[in-house]
Amino acid sequence: MQITFDVGAFAEREARRFSEGILQILLRSLYAIDRYWLRRFPGRFPMLYQSGVRYVRQYHPSLPQREWEQWRDIPTALAFGNGDCKVLACWRAAELTEVLGVPADPVYRWARRGNINVYHVLVRLPDGSFEDPSRKLEMTHWQVAPALEDHVRAVYGRRAAA
Repeated sequence: MQITFDVGAFAEREARRFSEGILQILLRSLYAIDRYWLRRFPGRFPMLYQSGVRYVRQYHPSLPQREWEQWRDIPTALAFGNGDCKVLACWRAAELTEVLGVPADPVYRWARRGNINVYHVLVRLPDGSFEDPSRKLEMTHWQVAPALEDHVRAVYGRRAAA
């Protein structure tokens, strides 16, 4: 089943903080859905890094990138064999929390790239460090935004673990 949320976030007229609030709600929702799948069907899904799923930057052949986002839960990512940063980070945070008992959260970071803000989703671990499932699953040298790694290091004093 496909469920679509058409939200006015990140439109030019909306304040960035308002849009980021919506982004946080959507991240928490996908994370909760992934946790629910893992709780409801223990052992049914492989661990992310053993699943064969790879990072793929989303695109829609007929829409500009800024007008289209697909949020895939664990079974859908498995069916497609790929996901972008939010899909992979939510899955990884959910499996850390539900399967391994390590509290983890999907979090976003952003950097300015030209005249737009570019967002990337990571997993925040209990010690405050970050894990980047996208990098582990074939995203090379921060394809989405090279400036984000410097931003994570500057703000949090740590490099995101690959």
